[in-house]
Amino acid sequence: MQRYSGSQVGEWGRPEQYNLTSEQLQIIEERAQRRANLKNEYFRTLYNPWKNMSVEGGTVFDPMMQRFTATRADYYHYFKPNKANFMIFFFSFIFPVTVLGYHSFYTQEKFDRRCRNAEVPWRYRMHRTLV
Repeated sequence: MQRYSGSQVGEWGRPEQYNLTSEQLQIIEERAQRRANLKNEYFRTLYNPWKNMSVEGGTVFDPMMQRFTATRADYYHYFKPNKANFMIFFFSFIFPVTVLGYHSFYTQEKFDRRCRNAEVPWRYRMHRTLV
């Protein structure tokens, strides 16, 4: 009886990570080497005592991070209003504020009306404001 559908190695877990071809292993090793080289370059430039730290504020300049930050700062130029954006805005900001305001105002009005008609004893009117 076969319990799991998958490859024939072990029938559980991620068997594809153990059945790699030589090309796939070579690609994985190249990526690991590239990652190690980038990490070494980053630390070499970060901890270089002869680098003028006042130029970049003591950080390593990364052009990709600069592009990402510039895009985030200039995002409104690329904004295109549509129905989905409006619905997100409406149900995130307008609707909750309106419902909260409505609930707060009318529950206070209801409590005030009951207090003025002497339906609520004095001891339960603490921390409430009568206008």
